[in-house]
Amino acid sequence: MSTASGPIEYADRGRGEPVLSVHGTFGGWDQGLVAAEFLRVNGYRIIAPSRPGYLGTPLSTGQTFTQQGDAMAALLDALGIDRIIVLAVSGGGPAGYELAARHADRVSRLVQVDGVCIPGPIPEAAAHRFIA
Repeated sequence: MSTASGPIEYADRGRGEPVLSVHGTFGGWDQGLVAAEFLRVNGYRIIAPSRPGYLGTPLSTGQTFTQQGDAMAALLDALGIDRIIVLAVSGGGPAGYELAARHADRVSRLVQVDGVCIPGPIPEAAAHRFIA
């Protein structure tokens, strides 16, 4: 799907309250569907994007965690979804954190499952503030 951040490949399954299922390091939309299947069979709609650089979503859609969070918000815009539950797994954790932090009005709940929570690369211009 075309979004303001660039193309995002995604799957959309089920009916009911929407859940954005953000996959981990190995996978794409397919892994997002598997991770959220227990929710789909219990009446939720699962939106499972491939994060930038995975399967059919180009890395240019979001190279940093911040850009990935913004790309997820852009996908919600393109789908006409105002608020959503976010389920972020493993390597999808940073994108989920950024979506919730930068677009808090869009996230009704954030569920992290073994979410990566280390900082990403420090921009060179800011590195002097963090390195003694």
